[in-house]
Amino acid sequence: MSEGRIKAVVLGSYERGDRAISLQRILEIAELYAVPVTALLSENVFISDHIQPNESFMIDLRRVRSLSQRSAQCQILANFAMWIIVQRSDWNGEVLSLRNTDLSLVALSMNSTHNDVLQWLREEKITFTAPNPL
Repeated sequence: MSEGRIKAVVLGSYERGDRAISLQRILEIAELYAVPVTALLSENVFISDHIQPNESFMIDLRRVRSLSQRSAQCQILANFAMWIIVQRSDWNGEVLSLRNTDLSLVALSMNSTHNDVLQWLREEKITFTAPNPL
């Protein structure tokens, strides 16, 4: 989108906080994405303060498939789950482990927050928290 003015690796470094950013660059990025500068400077709403970084969530793929025609949210989740399955070559077919970052991407896709999506998943009986590995 930036036509080479902002490299993806540099943008990723800004996002992770690995690289200092100038006010001029913040203004450029805000203009590029057509968002207010405050959107770039505000706290990340897609990651929960209450969830451990290494926590994972198991989703019931059978339940996701059965609900996928019910709402746009269910269809987004079904599509995302299929993408994850293909990327990880995880053809179990019954359950899928979602990482915290996966859940954040689902939240972004649904224009929602990490916590709201997690709550929705639990209310719909799609997910449960997997035990953390030792």
